[in-house]
Amino acid sequence: MTIDGSKLRRFEGTLGSLVPKLHRAAAIGLALACLAAPPPLAAQDASRKLRRAESLFRERRFEDAAEALRALVARGEHVGEAARLLGHACYELGRKPDARAAFARAIAAGRFDEDVLLRAAELAGDAGDLAGRRELLSLARLVAPERWDVALHLALLDESFGRAESAEATYRMGVEKDPFDRDARVRLAELLLARGDHEGAAAQYRVAHVLGDPDGAIARRLGDMAYAGKDLDSAARWYERVLERAPADRPDVESAVRLAKLHLILNDSGSAARVLESLRGRLGDDALPASAWETLGHARLESGDVDAFVEAWEKAFEAGSSNPEVARRLALHAWSREGGRDAEKALRFTERWVELAPESEEALQLLASAYAERGRRAKAEEALVRLVRAHGLTRAAREIVRELATSASSE
Repeated sequence: MTIDGSKLRRFEGTLGSLVPKLHRAAAIGLALACLAAPPPLAAQDASRKLRRAESLFRERRFEDAAEALRALVARGEHVGEAARLLGHACYELGRKPDARAAFARAIAAGRFDEDVLLRAAELAGDAGDLAGRRELLSLARLVAPERWDVALHLALLDESFGRAESAEATYRMGVEKDPFDRDARVRLAELLLARGDHEGAAAQYRVAHVLGDPDGAIARRLGDMAYAGKDLDSAARWYERVLERAPADRPDVESAVRLAKLHLILNDSGSAARVLESLRGRLGDDALPASAWETLGHARLESGDVDAFVEAWEKAFEAGSSNPEVARRLALHAWSREGGRDAEKALRFTERWVELAPESEEALQLLASAYAERGRRAKAEEALVRLVRAHGLTRAAREIVRELATSASSE
């Protein structure tokens, strides 16, 4: 039998080309067989424990879940997922340092999403690690670029780091992206105001006020800006809006006082008194601050009601007023005929006047005279020494010296 040489060569070529394919098929078959084969018992056990820990977490049995997850991490089994879940469990248990450490382990293992990064950033901030917080937020921004809240947190951090330009750019981007974002407008307005752009800040505040100002905080800011800019009519209108929006049981005292002062500047003492009497009715006398009583006193004085003026300023005195003019006016009134020359009251007001204005010649002179008149020689001499040291031997001081000498000789 003869063999055709050409056919044999063709067969050898075909066989040669098939060998690599057969090798590849064998390799694929082996790989599939390996995938189909059950994992080692240890791996099966670790997976089962992880599923059990996940079940405990869903049942809110955080203590048990944390214990199981901590064991998996310690053995190096499913480290990324176990550490991630362990961080959440420790966070729920209030163990912030443990949660932070677990999240760091999960992030290092590459098992994280924006929720892990945001929670880890929160924990870094709680621990005072602002640089770490910023780094985590920056990573969260890359992972979830659509999350505006992440960008907002980053902008707030930029502010704390003094990166006002970066923060402003972020807030402007937020306003452009969502013109109805009230918080972004408020933060942008704050930055503009800080760098002296009052007009730009006011524009942003006004839009934010329209978008929502339930407690009147934005209206108050606009009122303060108008007040500082001497636009008194606008300031009064903004403060009126603040008072309209404030809760009945928590009126905005400072805005009420400022509004009353504006009415006084605008020569409307009646409106000033009405604003403060309304505040008085809502809070009660004991809760009204000294500034409100002082302003009410001014309003009453402007309207010619001296008794109401004295009553209001005495209330301011009792509320701890640190205004020396209040003590002065009360002291002079108490020493006067109109005040009944109530020596005890007058002395109390004068002592407070000297306490608030220790270099006042008028106060020291009146105090020394009052002590001398009441026979309190030692106190009178002490006040006289202070008067002479501060202002020299004035005519009034000489008269007090003579008065003390006369009383001493008569004794």
